Amino acid sequence: MARHQISGNLACRSDGAPRDDGLPRPYAFVARGSAAGFVDDVAQCLAPDGIARAAVAQPGHQVMSDIKARTRPADSLSIKSLYWSVQNRDPAVWGGLRARTLRAERGGMEWHSLPEDPALPALAGLAALPGRWAVLRYVPFRRATLLHQAPGGQARIVKVKRPDRAVDAAERLRWVTEALRPLAEIGIPTLLQEPQDGVFSFSFRPGRPLALPPSPDRSTAILRRIGQMHAALHDTPATALPMEEVPSAAEELETAAQLCPGLIPRLATLAARLRQRPEPGVSALCHGDLALDQFLMEGEALSLVDFDRSHAGDPAADVARFMVHLAEQALGLLPRALALEAYLQGYAERRALPASEPLGWHLANAAAARVMIRIRKDQVDPRAMSEILDLGCWQGAE
Repeated sequence: MARHQISGNLACRSDGAPRDDGLPRPYAFVARGSAAGFVDDVAQCLAPDGIARAAVAQPGHQVMSDIKARTRPADSLSIKSLYWSVQNRDPAVWGGLRARTLRAERGGMEWHSLPEDPALPALAGLAALPGRWAVLRYVPFRRATLLHQAPGGQARIVKVKRPDRAVDAAERLRWVTEALRPLAEIGIPTLLQEPQDGVFSFSFRPGRPLALPPSPDRSTAILRRIGQMHAALHDTPATALPMEEVPSAAEELETAAQLCPGLIPRLATLAARLRQRPEPGVSALCHGDLALDQFLMEGEALSLVDFDRSHAGDPAADVARFMVHLAEQALGLLPRALALEAYLQGYAERRALPASEPLGWHLANAAAARVMIRIRKDQVDPRAMSEILDLGCWQGAE
């Protein structure tokens, strides 16, 4: 582990240009005040790291990052911490994933490599266990999802989280499994191992994360099925799950505006829509994080996974979150309007759609939250951001 001190440089950076060494400055849009100085320090720490530079040069690499930032009373932006991670598939290393991660805080910076993660110490313990391990997804300092094939045993999915979050996620999965038992059309995993030191496991469901096929007709048929499954979920009583009210993302808009001033006019439209919150709908079982890659497809069979955020809540919020997810996806030859229409049509075939007023509010709220997430994760893609904001300002929701 290498540790570097923050230089304390507070100079503004305005160009956001790639560095000469080929490693782009993360968060190039942060160009004012102490926040820009913090990001510059991170860029200076990235530049000399040969492992990170070699990883970025590999085809198929993925860069992940996240910041914790807040707006101070004087309208200045402060970044509390930041991480930057480059990940490559590599069958020669444990779990088949090579990850090089820099964590930066006000006190200094540290490099980490899998399976080393100070927030997920159980990962190093798993690496010592026998069997075949495949890291399916790794979010530094937060969670990891792995496929484990024990010698002579069946495959299982293993999740690693912070201990309190692992207990909560396993409990929600247990509740959902029981609630959805009567719904044969929704295949879901079952809990196998109770949480211990942040680790729990559940049954392996066959299939690959859903990607819409090239055929628009085939894609719309799949989206109709997803709408039907989502409606079936909302028709399920959720008395055992914790009740959660969707927080308003209005306060995050100020931070988003500080980070990306160019979005201010459209963020202001979202803020105006969020001023009058409608009464909540009748509580139902909500997935909480529905997305295309939460569905596994094996032949014609669809399974739904990742119930870590499942809860009892307003179905309008759950519908809005999935619509915003569709808005930012690359859908190939399928027009976005037709994708949304197919999903909503399928939903309406099973259950009445949420009323326009609450759905409009939740669309604006989900769009605001998603914009902030993309900013935090350095994913300020103009096309995706425009689609999200357009849906959040959708006149048809009024």
